[in-house]
Amino acid sequence: MAAGMEKYFQIARCFRDEDLRADRQPEFTQLDIEMSFTNEQTIQTFIEEMLAHVYKKIFNKKLAIPFERMSYDDAILHYGSDKPDLRFELKIQSISSLFGQTELKFLRSVLDKGGKVGALHVEKYNFSRSDFEKWVKRAQELVPKGLFIFISMNPAKLNRLLPNFYHKTLSNKHNN
Repeated sequence: MAAGMEKYFQIARCFRDEDLRADRQPEFTQLDIEMSFTNEQTIQTFIEEMLAHVYKKIFNKKLAIPFERMSYDDAILHYGSDKPDLRFELKIQSISSLFGQTELKFLRSVLDKGGKVGALHVEKYNFSRSDFEKWVKRAQELVPKGLFIFISMNPAKLNRLLPNFYHKTLSNKHNN
């Protein structure tokens, strides 16, 4: 680097000069790191050690390092986001094989184009019809044609909630 130093960092206050979004604050503090001749692993380790040091000094808490790491592809595949909230462990499960013979047009069109059908497995929650409809509406807002939410419950209740969508083929696979 120009100053002859192989690395440095600075803490800077920043203001976003772009359109605001729900997941972005207009003002924030940024850790700016400049390093020469480095790789991804070195930067991740450097940041982990720095954060562990800061937490120890400020909060007197020891952070367990290394932090959990996840590739971009795994984050998108399992959570549908590159910034997943891991507190809830709601991984998207592939259920495309359950719908291989489906006659449902919206699913058939996704599968025929090489798309996938995913599901969130939610346990220990008793969904009402209105709960279910809110989840489906939210899914359609996020991914209009690529995501169908299938709520895990006993087949009889699912058939009552979704009589037009619960196909005999799916019912047979679910019961076996």
